[in-house]
Amino acid sequence: MAKPAAAFAKAWETVGTIRPVLVQRYGLPSGMQVLTGIHDSSANFYRYQAAGFDEATVVSTGTWIVALSGKTPLNLLDEHRGMTCNSDVNGKPVGGALTMGGREFTHVAGRDDAHLNADAALVSRMIAQGTMALPSFGDDDGLFPGSAGKGHIAGPQPADAAERKALAVLYAALLTVECLDALGSSGRVILDGSFLRDPLYAALVAALRPQGDTVSNLDTYGVASGAALLASHGTRQSRAAIALEKPPVFDHPPADLAAYARRWQAAARQATNSNVLYERSS
Repeated sequence: MAKPAAAFAKAWETVGTIRPVLVQRYGLPSGMQVLTGIHDSSANFYRYQAAGFDEATVVSTGTWIVALSGKTPLNLLDEHRGMTCNSDVNGKPVGGALTMGGREFTHVAGRDDAHLNADAALVSRMIAQGTMALPSFGDDDGLFPGSAGKGHIAGPQPADAAERKALAVLYAALLTVECLDALGSSGRVILDGSFLRDPLYAALVAALRPQGDTVSNLDTYGVASGAALLASHGTRQSRAAIALEKPPVFDHPPADLAAYARRWQAAARQATNSNVLYERSS
């Protein structure tokens, strides 16, 4: 006879106490409560909700670029474009758009420049000469259906590691804005994750969406912070503290950058098998 399914519990509810064997093994307090818990991306999203930024789109960066928005209409979500339907701490739907930005970045930048920050002047050079990294270098289509394995650099090739790094950061920013556009995000965007180690990344995202409000959070423990906040859900008397920063300014003619972004988007879509899908989704 099949056992009855366990009842659903809310993310912040206690479902039991820590097992004695784990108390002994790891030196934990006996009687420690175990909460239901939450998905990692939803946990990171929750820390911004707990801080009062329910309306913001959150972009976490690393191996994946993951953008989440609670304001995206569900009919905009297209599984062919790497879009997902997540849920927040309360079980409400959250639109997602993701792509393997970290791996794409490494394909363009190479592995010999780990400590080299991108040079804004070199990014401007890539823009001026029309050098573009076009998706997708890895085996994942991401936002561009049919693009897996078709990634390439169009236009004059980067001359050295510094130019490759500049192009990679520019490419990562363009992929990020593509995620935001897919979600229909036009208001506040909060960036976090490992891409922020290079200040030019946030500066480029902000410059590529001049009508929006782009801020960043340099805390690298987002998932842990969000999960920890579950313990005070329902009893918290004030908003959770979080530090947000405005990105530096990317000093490049806005019209030139916007024109480059339009050419990049057109070229990225033309190189894939996705024209019909884009027409359907727009």
